[in-house]
Amino acid sequence: MALICGDGRIITGSAAAGPAMEGQEIERGMLAAPGAISDVDIVEDGWKCTVLDKSMIDTEGDTVDPMDGRTVRKGKAEAIGITGTGTVAALYDGIKSGIIPTCPNINTPDGKLHLMNGINITSHDVDEAGKAIGAMRAGFLTLLHEAGMWTGDVKTAYMSGASGLYVDAVKALGLGMVVPGATHLIQFGNTSIEMARRIAMGTIDMEFLKQFAQKLKATHCMFATSETFKQIYSIEYSVWCTGMPMSMYDEMLGIYNLPPLGKPSEDVSVERKSMTDLPDTDKCPVKVIESGTFLTARIDGCIYCRKCMKECPEKALTIVKGPSGCSFRVDSARCGGTACRRCERVCPQKVLHLDGGKPTA
Repeated sequence: MALICGDGRIITGSAAAGPAMEGQEIERGMLAAPGAISDVDIVEDGWKCTVLDKSMIDTEGDTVDPMDGRTVRKGKAEAIGITGTGTVAALYDGIKSGIIPTCPNINTPDGKLHLMNGINITSHDVDEAGKAIGAMRAGFLTLLHEAGMWTGDVKTAYMSGASGLYVDAVKALGLGMVVPGATHLIQFGNTSIEMARRIAMGTIDMEFLKQFAQKLKATHCMFATSETFKQIYSIEYSVWCTGMPMSMYDEMLGIYNLPPLGKPSEDVSVERKSMTDLPDTDKCPVKVIESGTFLTARIDGCIYCRKCMKECPEKALTIVKGPSGCSFRVDSARCGGTACRRCERVCPQKVLHLDGGKPTA
């Protein structure tokens, strides 16, 4: 994340928030792919799920009763998992509706927040997502404190990556992923792909980028050694993981001599710069080249039940049975071996560990 100050300074920082925001460590989490729930909205008769179709376009899913998962109205798409952005939306709706009175507590008969096709949000999911969201808020508050500013000084917030493409910006603001004083939210989409495109097209000079990167290094805030970050993150952890009510947040900030957080702006404008990861493909089709790289390793104790293969939402895993035992093969173009971990969790022998995979052609 980066803070652009009025005097021209740019202060950067990096918070470990990626895993839950990419669907990792979430029980039914997955990367953004066809069949993933990407958004959830409260409607008159239930919660309406939005699912990514084969073209990665938002499609209407089922409307369900979040208390028990009962289907109220069928949609046009089926779901196999949920993205980080879908988890953000479900958390926002759960807190807004009072089903999640304090985190990570879920006030339903079985303690789960029910979405379509048997996909649930558990207290563990709230805990994991909350740690990531808390790291984001602790991060931008630390940068503001470092610059001698606070939340009321920031009126424009920029969002990139999955947050800048799929997440509902207003829901992100309500959960604490965006500075609460911001009134203009600009979603840029996948800026890394856009940067790569500009470099490939020769519209950005690499030497300029190297010089700019050196300037950013000089103003980088190391959250791992920042006392302010540690203090604020302790508050975030209390809110998301131990049931501390949000009403106590400002009181806790005061203990560390920090000003009140401030409430999210109600009058907010949202500007979306991109609707897909590759906005130019309609004019200039992109040819996908398979990398042919796989992660492989032997699995001692595997009984070849192949439950892990069936559980993989990316269809990236293959279990190979040979004379000397079983091994796994993961298509790295679909999964890096560190995504949702659903294959590891479903293994009845608890012997599948993708961390040991070695790259092969």
